[in-house]
Amino acid sequence: MVKEIARNIFSRDWFRIIYLVVSILYFMPSTMNIELIPSFVVIGWGGMIIVYDFFTKRIMFQNKYWKYFMIIIFVYIISILLNHNHALFRGVYNLVFLFITFFLVFPFDLTKSKEAVTDHFKKLNDIFIVLIFIGSTISLILFMFNVSYVLESNDIRQGFIESRLFGIYSSPNVGSVLGYISVMLSLINNIIKRGNLYSFNAFYFFNAIVQILFFILATSRGTSIIIISNIFLLSIFYVYPYFKRLTLNKGLSILTSFFILIGFLTFSNQTISIIRSGLSYVPGIVYTVSNPKQSDLMTEEEIIMQEEVGIEQRELGSQRVVIRHSSEEAEVSSGRLNIWRAGLDVVKQSPLFGITDPNLYRDTESTNAIDEELLSENSRIVLDRSSGNMHNLFIQILITSGIIGFVALGIYLIKYLFDIGKFVSAENLSTNDYTLYLLIFITMISFFAGELVESRLIFMNRNVVAIVFWYLSGVLNFYKEKSMQKNKTGIEGEK
Repeated sequence: MVKEIARNIFSRDWFRIIYLVVSILYFMPSTMNIELIPSFVVIGWGGMIIVYDFFTKRIMFQNKYWKYFMIIIFVYIISILLNHNHALFRGVYNLVFLFITFFLVFPFDLTKSKEAVTDHFKKLNDIFIVLIFIGSTISLILFMFNVSYVLESNDIRQGFIESRLFGIYSSPNVGSVLGYISVMLSLINNIIKRGNLYSFNAFYFFNAIVQILFFILATSRGTSIIIISNIFLLSIFYVYPYFKRLTLNKGLSILTSFFILIGFLTFSNQTISIIRSGLSYVPGIVYTVSNPKQSDLMTEEEIIMQEEVGIEQRELGSQRVVIRHSSEEAEVSSGRLNIWRAGLDVVKQSPLFGITDPNLYRDTESTNAIDEELLSENSRIVLDRSSGNMHNLFIQILITSGIIGFVALGIYLIKYLFDIGKFVSAENLSTNDYTLYLLIFITMISFFAGELVESRLIFMNRNVVAIVFWYLSGVLNFYKEKSMQKNKTGIEGEK
């Protein structure tokens, strides 16, 4: 029994599941910080597993990328030391999560069988899908009843507010990207469980519908970019090869794939517009049906007043609510261009190793992370408003760990993506294996498109997208290593 308890305590599989669940709750503010204490427990637990592994099996060193990870960590430690006057605590805190990401979430034990890792992969996917299904379903119910509220503790908006669906997530962007991930994991599980990309069970089907509705109501441009990049990659690596096998004509295959891509995007855009228009009537209809004898709805003057202060919620009777990303006169990047300019101004002050933690600028107490005198008034305003999020992965890395850290991470990503791309495109893979590996690979790559307008994959603690990204990266690397072991064993057997 003691051995069984010890095995579970030091289990990477259990850690990944608990870490993922706690992080998902972190992005659901209406849970009222229920994950706060578990989060600190998870940090300590993760550190304990890493130390235990270092003195026992050293799973963290079984992949060839650990040296790249150590270089990235070493550069970040230099950044912490250079900024120790104002970033020591937060730097060390971020460093712990960096260790957890690189040496606990990513690595898999190569002595395990492919079946055992796939079984855990499937279970973790289902846990994620169920949690996001519940969260998004509750969010849609809030929309139907036109519920909105602001949490006084941290001033976070919830429900359907400011013409967008926040739901119970910290933002519309968070809810929609988590919904996208849950649909992609459903497709992956279809292949694992049924050997078929399209064979949805009832739950996966309903989850896809729920997530599509949430996406339409959230009007998230970041998630739109990710989805478009995903469709584009599928047309290159899945649709094009399919037609090439049918026609054996490269030009005709490319042309057919291109027209299917354009047609699908056009059809999807028109369908989304129609569905959004229909959904705009739902809150009013629900209100009218549930309150047939009431006539105390807002007057048009009240509606105009609320629109002026940006909190318009419902219109008369069963009339439409407004569903849109931002006001018509808003700048197309939603203020991101100003944030990026301000971020680059910060980079100029500490170009080589960064300032360790950009959140320092937003502290109420004065810090010396950067020289505010060198920033314009507009830069100071947008930096304060962005709350440490540059909404661009590449600028975020430059600010956090400087050019040196940016280059170190870039070298790793280029090496990893080259190795994985070569593995996924191997001709000796079975059809199911190819589809599974390709879908994981495309899901990972599509995140980078979204990182042009968001910053989630690194240096953002407890970020669910980052956890999924590094977990998928580790799973795919495990499959690659096991395939190489199998091929090597086969060659040696022939000899």
